[in-house]
Amino acid sequence: MAERSPWAKFFMWGCGGCAGLLLIAAIVAVVLVMVGKSQAGNEQSVSETFGERPPAPSAPATPETRSDAVAVPAGAPARVIVEFQSGEFHLSPGRAGEPIGVDAEYDSRRYTLEQTATTDEDGVWTYRIALSPGGTAGGPSILARLFGASSPSLRVTLPPDVLIQLDTSLTACGGEVDVGGLWLRDSRFAFNKAGVSLRVSEPLKEPIGSLDLDLSMAGGEFSRIGNASPSRLNFNIRMAGGVLDLRGDWKQDSDIVISAPMAGAEVILPADVLVEGIDSQPLIAPSTDGGQPLTLRIQSDASSDDVRFRRM
Repeated sequence: MAERSPWAKFFMWGCGGCAGLLLIAAIVAVVLVMVGKSQAGNEQSVSETFGERPPAPSAPATPETRSDAVAVPAGAPARVIVEFQSGEFHLSPGRAGEPIGVDAEYDSRRYTLEQTATTDEDGVWTYRIALSPGGTAGGPSILARLFGASSPSLRVTLPPDVLIQLDTSLTACGGEVDVGGLWLRDSRFAFNKAGVSLRVSEPLKEPIGSLDLDLSMAGGEFSRIGNASPSRLNFNIRMAGGVLDLRGDWKQDSDIVISAPMAGAEVILPADVLVEGIDSQPLIAPSTDGGQPLTLRIQSDASSDDVRFRRM
């Protein structure tokens, strides 16, 4: 029998090797699917309620659901700290007389929910809630996300009749925040690698002192900030894109500082106030009912190419 040529041997063994590699790849793919689906299962839901509400009747607690009630000292200022990563976030006003409401849905094996409530020596009550990766299984895996694991969600409602200093930090998530009608003192919102909409849908109970808006490697829209009427507004945007809408019901003059390194932003100016500090904007006095119009004093280190101002 004639010996096969070297090219025939190469073709025979090469095809066999390819077939073997394809078989191995198929086995690996099946294993990955099984592991991913396993990691995506067994998600748990947790709902929390904080505020002035009588404690719920005692009942056997389960790992999946827990209900708590924490009394906010009457007449004491409150500080609320919210930290959230990787998921969907919502914050909105609640009803007067109701407690702080918290609804969280997450896989407790891959995310950790932390809550603390303390009162310092100055009488300030501080409540902190943090939902972040790092459960018993070490955080969410890529396989779990690819094969159906849902992202966590956190919804917070705040009572409008409690004076609150609000500090909110969102990372790698999407969010909607509405603080319209709340009673806020100096507050901060920091969004990192997130897509967020923040609005002041109606005037706050009282004009806020200072308001800090930080946007980093993210996209954000800040609407009707005039309804908060801050005496000091810091808008810091880094390697991001955002819209700052200053329209609304201004109650006082404001000093506004805009910093936008390696970023792009659009600032919408209200038509019924004076604006100082922007060379490209004529200082046209709006019509008033005999009173002196309010003034927004704006400082910006950005070029006209990075930050664009327009009146509406």
